Amino acid sequence: MKTRSTLVLGGLILLGCSRGSEDIPSIPAETPPQRTYKNPTHGFVVPVPDGWNIKDTGNQGAIAVTLTSPRKNPEDTFRENFSVQVQPNPTGLTAQQCFDDGLAERKLVKDFALLTTTEELIGKDTAVGAVFAMTLENAEIRMDVKALSYTIVHGKNIYTLTAVATPETFDEFKGLFRGMALAFRVE
Repeated sequence: MKTRSTLVLGGLILLGCSRGSEDIPSIPAETPPQRTYKNPTHGFVVPVPDGWNIKDTGNQGAIAVTLTSPRKNPEDTFRENFSVQVQPNPTGLTAQQCFDDGLAERKLVKDFALLTTTEELIGKDTAVGAVFAMTLENAEIRMDVKALSYTIVHGKNIYTLTAVATPETFDEFKGLFRGMALAFRVE
C-alpha cells in the first residue's frame, strides 16, 4: 500500500509548479467541512472532510500536508487525496508562469492528458486550475488517475493544491475537491 501512495504522490510532485473537456468553474463546489488543518510553518489553512486522515510531513520536502479519504471497504485499494505543496518563489513567477513552466515535465508522465484549464480566485489570489489524467506506474503497479490541481502564488511562495482520484471516482469527489480548494487560505 505504501508503494501505491508513494507512487501517486511522487508522480504528482512533477505536476506541482507547472488547457479541454471539463469546464472547472462549472463543477459545483460542495460546501467545505468545518474541520480545518492549519500549517504552522507556511500559514495556510485547508478544510478537512469528516473521516479523512491528515498527514503533516513536518515540512520535509515540498509536500506540506496530504489529506486522504477513508477506505470505503476492505478491498478499497486507492484513497482519494488532497495535497498542498509549498515551494519558494525567489524569481517572482506568476501562477500562470509557474503552471506553464511545469507543463513540459508533466508531459513526461505516461499517458498524460491535460483536459482543461481555468483561472479562478482562491482567497485574494489568482489561481491557475487544471484537470488532467495520467498513468502512474513502477515495477509493482500501474494506475490511471484523474486530478484537479490549482497553482497559486502568494507572497514569496508557490502553493499547489492537487486532488487525486481514480477515473471511476473522480466525478464523485470533484465537487468536494473544488470546494476544498476554493476554501484554501494563506493567513
